[in-house]
Amino acid sequence: MDGVVEVEKWKKEIRRGVIEMCILSLLSTKEMYGYEISKMLTKLSDGILSVEEGTLYPLLRRLEEKGYIKGEWRFKEGKARKYYNILPLGLEVLNQMKAFWLKLVNAIDTILF
Repeated sequence: MDGVVEVEKWKKEIRRGVIEMCILSLLSTKEMYGYEISKMLTKLSDGILSVEEGTLYPLLRRLEEKGYIKGEWRFKEGKARKYYNILPLGLEVLNQMKAFWLKLVNAIDTILF
């Protein structure tokens, strides 16, 4: 297998692993609907963490099932949108993820640089 393909697979796995944490972080600042979450992830990460609908909405459902977030349908401007809020368990999990992430990045920086 060629190195470029391997690196692309690795980058995809890394992104997949942090998107859940980033979604929880975004929702810790304000409630958002799915498309808004997707746009913010893309904008704030300069496109590194762009997420397609086929990935985002199943992930949001899983976060709801875990009790990390709660979605509520609302009609605004004639459109039905599901707005998501982070729940106390989601905040707790986010804080643990962030603490681990900082340790991980620190360790990797030490090894690489």
